[in-house]
Amino acid sequence: GMVDAMRNGGASDLLDKAGVELYIHNLENPAADRFLAFISEELYPFIAKNYRIQSDNLGLFGHSYGGLFTTYAALQPKTIFRNFGASSPGILPGASTVFKLHADAAAAGGLSERNLHLTVGTRELTVPGLYQYMVGGGSIEFIRTAGTTPVKGLNFSSKLMEDESHMTLAHPAAFEVMRQYYLAR
Repeated sequence: GMVDAMRNGGASDLLDKAGVELYIHNLENPAADRFLAFISEELYPFIAKNYRIQSDNLGLFGHSYGGLFTTYAALQPKTIFRNFGASSPGILPGASTVFKLHADAAAAGGLSERNLHLTVGTRELTVPGLYQYMVGGGSIEFIRTAGTTPVKGLNFSSKLMEDESHMTLAHPAAFEVMRQYYLAR
């Protein structure tokens, strides 16, 4: 599977041996719940206390592993966020927790009103390699799942960003999310 491929050099163009082992450790020992709790229960109250914010329209954006986390956060039953932007999320095809969370949300009758916009670069789909499998394959599978099994309350949208790769997509995707949710139309 994915772990074996990474250990056997499948990510050698991206990570050194220590980086591969850390990535595998994080896959096998997820901490998304703790990180989301930190953001919601510690970071958000600090920001709300010290800065002027629009608390009824909070957003979360992430790229790559952060995009996976953002997708995960968007599918939680309770959230402080209304808008989510997931850029090149590292969704493993068929195996990612986000597929189960999506199914659970659909089975539970839906989620509170929120938006999730997922972006993928066309080069992530067409250039052979790890990103094509992880980002391209998993993202397309999630887009298909979200499109064929809508979750009540989750306003899902997606966009393929022309000529963007995993390394070039973060900024255009962030601007896309800001335009989508925060600029007056």
